[in-house]
Amino acid sequence: MAGLQYSDEDIDNFVAVATNLVKEAGDIIKAAIANPKFVLMKEPDQRESREGNAVSVLTETDEAVEKHIVQGLLKAFPKHAFIGEEDTGINGMIKVGLFLNWTF
Repeated sequence: MAGLQYSDEDIDNFVAVATNLVKEAGDIIKAAIANPKFVLMKEPDQRESREGNAVSVLTETDEAVEKHIVQGLLKAFPKHAFIGEEDTGINGMIKVGLFLNWTF
C-alpha cells in the first residue's frame, strides 16, 4: 500500500486538535493535584526491567488524561487509530488503522 498523503491543512488541523486536547488534559491534571490519589502498581514488563524500573505507577489521573485525549482525537478523526501508554486497546490488542496512527 502506498504511503498516505496529507496536506499542510490536514496536518495543521491534526496539530490544532491535539494541542487543544493536551491543554484540556492539563486542566484535568491541575484539578487532580489536590485530590487523594488511587495508585496502581503495574507489574514490570521485560522492557521496563531492562531499563531498571522495579514497577510502573499508574494513577486515575493518568488514565483520565489518556482517555480524554483518545476520545477527543477519535471524535475529530474517527478513521484514525491510537496506541497509548496506559491502554493498548480492547483486550490488550493494538488497533492499527489504515489511516493515521497516533502513538503517545
